[in-house]
Amino acid sequence: MDEAEMGHMAVYENFCLGRPEFEQFPYDYLFKDRLKRLRKLVSDKEDRSETDLAALLHDRLIFPKAMEDTKGRPMWQGSAPQKQLQKDIEDGLLEGESRLKPRELFELKETCNSQCDLDFFRNRTCQGVKAKKRQVWVEHKAAKRAEKLKKCK
Repeated sequence: MDEAEMGHMAVYENFCLGRPEFEQFPYDYLFKDRLKRLRKLVSDKEDRSETDLAALLHDRLIFPKAMEDTKGRPMWQGSAPQKQLQKDIEDGLLEGESRLKPRELFELKETCNSQCDLDFFRNRTCQGVKAKKRQVWVEHKAAKRAEKLKKCK
């Protein structure tokens, strides 16, 4: 039997009974109506997501996703050069003693030099390296904060 078709008592017994989060809410005369309202809310949201998807698909037919930016270059987001650069940054080609300069990486990778110019690629390279450093810093800061909270408890 589907959960949406289960009776209110079966829902309570299968999903609420014996769980600590529902100890404050024993089965009473209000449970049936609350479950009914909750099911209606969920149903309405499901209908809304289908409507939103249909509207998006309709709008994409009228106004398709841009393939070029305002300067006539291919879009960077989701492109092969972007994915290649992200992989190269993760592999550490742009840091350490044997790091490559953005120009060297640009000349080395055919996907990059065939789809964008050197200045654009250099800027994206710097952005990617800064983003990776920031991510490391944020993770370090979060670890320090968690350690500090452990000591306080």
